[in-house]
Amino acid sequence: MPQFDIFAFYPIVFWLTISLLAFYLFFTKSFVVNAARVLKLRSQLNELSSFFAVDLYSSLIKRSI
Repeated sequence: MPQFDIFAFYPIVFWLTISLLAFYLFFTKSFVVNAARVLKLRSQLNELSSFFAVDLYSSLIKRSI
C-alpha cells in the first residue's frame, strides 16, 4: 500500500508542502489584496455618503427655518 511505503511518503509530503505554499501565496496575493481594496473603497464611500447626508440634512433644516 503506497501510504505505508516509506519511500513514497517523503515525495508526497514534499509535493503537498509545495502545493499548499503555492496556494497560500496565490491566495494572499490575489484575494486578500482585492478584499482590502474593496474594504477601503467601501469606507471611502461611507464617509462620502455620510458627508452628503449631513450636508443634505443641514440644507433641509435651513429651508424649513
